Amino acid sequence: MKPALTRLRGLATALVGCVAVSSFAVATPMTYVDSSTGANVTVGNASYDCTPNAGMSTCATITITATGDTSDVYYYSVGNTVTAGTPANCNAGQSVGACGYWNLNLHTALLTVDYRGQTVISGLAIDPTQLFVSVDRVNRGAGFGLQSAGNVIHPTYPVSTAGSDADSVPACNSPYGSPYDCADLSSNFYVYSTGGGGWCPDETTFLCTSTPLSLLDGSTFGVSYSFFANGYFQSIAAPAPEPATLALLGLALIAFGFARRRRGR
Repeated sequence: MKPALTRLRGLATALVGCVAVSSFAVATPMTYVDSSTGANVTVGNASYDCTPNAGMSTCATITITATGDTSDVYYYSVGNTVTAGTPANCNAGQSVGACGYWNLNLHTALLTVDYRGQTVISGLAIDPTQLFVSVDRVNRGAGFGLQSAGNVIHPTYPVSTAGSDADSVPACNSPYGSPYDCADLSSNFYVYSTGGGGWCPDETTFLCTSTPLSLLDGSTFGVSYSFFANGYFQSIAAPAPEPATLALLGLALIAFGFARRRRGR
């Protein structure tokens, strides 16, 4: 029986090795959410606009929920960084330009629009190749941007959250006073802002870009903002191991148990 026992032990050892490799090699699935009020949204032929000369409550709220994983999260540095743009020095206190983290390879993206107390669009599929998600620690913002063929076109369109009044849960103990210093797109993070959500560079027209985004049903949607709106950004890491990892662990335990039983005989 010794050859059989040796083979079982070898199988168990190999399975445990596979479990160990899988635990470190498999990327963590991530969900990214950004939501902003104060929006004018056009989806296909339907428009959900703010009432002129009225308050923010007459506007739409746009929410995009996207998925990706940590294997596609990278550090970036753009512009004239004072310090060589290392992650440790990427914040508003030590750099200029822009630096932080981004994920240019989103797997899925869904659009939800709430308008005057009702959900008018729920989970409409967006072509995810148009979007990327990023956090900018220098300019203090996070959210979804527009890309084409891997080239960044607009970092804050169609929806983003920004503002110096932003706060995070749990609190970010950054010496530079920015909650975005704790955002890395690879862990759980939540930040909200009153008066900075959905911001666009042109503070006169609030027009982010004229480029419409494609939905998977063949239609398009576009967004502009009438207010410095309220918004939040959230990244959510998957809490459980991959199913394949759990299966390998189960097989390893079975093999070990069988080997011990055979040895007892």
